[in-house]
Amino acid sequence: MHKSVRRAAVACIAVSLSSAADGEPAAEEEVLQVERELGEAFLRNDGRALSRIYADDCTFTTPSGVVLDKPQEMQARSSGALRFDTYVIEEIKVRAYGDGAVLNALYAITGRNSKGRIGGRYRYTKVFVKNRGAWRMVAALATRVEDSPAPAVGPSTPSPPPVNSPHRASEAEQEVLKVNRQWMDALVQGDSATLEQVFAGEFVFIHNDGKVENKSQFIEPIKSERRKYPSLFRDDVVLRVYGDVAVLTARASRTVVSGGKSRTDRVRALDVYAKRNGRWQLVSLQTTRITQ
Repeated sequence: MHKSVRRAAVACIAVSLSSAADGEPAAEEEVLQVERELGEAFLRNDGRALSRIYADDCTFTTPSGVVLDKPQEMQARSSGALRFDTYVIEEIKVRAYGDGAVLNALYAITGRNSKGRIGGRYRYTKVFVKNRGAWRMVAALATRVEDSPAPAVGPSTPSPPPVNSPHRASEAEQEVLKVNRQWMDALVQGDSATLEQVFAGEFVFIHNDGKVENKSQFIEPIKSERRKYPSLFRDDVVLRVYGDVAVLTARASRTVVSGGKSRTDRVRALDVYAKRNGRWQLVSLQTTRITQ
């Protein structure tokens, strides 16, 4: 029974990918092909294929906010602690920036973890980098769409130490960290003009409930003061720069005021920055609640 379900899921992936690319067609089609191979590897539980697709410094942020490195993810797959029975793409978008690419997608996934069955709809941000002619995944973050059934919760896994050991930040890293600080300060201050400059035109924000907003949808309520962020603090920040693409992962505590109600969330975040015409901009941001 599982074999027939898996074949159907892979077929659906192929159809979804074949019509998804635009912008930089050659690079985007290459990344979509890698994504198709990734889906097939998940369903076959093919550790060799996954190891080839995952970069050695790849990080994975689960829907519960746990951060895994490559060995931890591979161990979960090989031991059967995590496996997918179906992996169907409902929406997908790839944007390529030279030798880097950002993939935002919505999946319907069923499978199991160490606690039992899992299933639901999940939004992912994945980042791929081309090295020696091959695209490899360097980061992924998943958020469960809140109208989906709650997944089984497995045991908490300690987050790995930062990928990049303490060192003096390179010029590119300093530039990205400056942009990161600019938009965070602007968000707290309600400075929509700075957000307009720092966010790329194609900016996408995936909230920790799975809601998706583009640049104007995110900035407009801030400009009109219908949504405020009176506090935003980040730690456990890890930044990696790959040419004209930068990946920043962090743990955050933030207070959001909207509709007259205030809430404070603890989340994991994945930011993706791209450099064009000598300028770094934020192109994608996704968060997921920390529940473990």
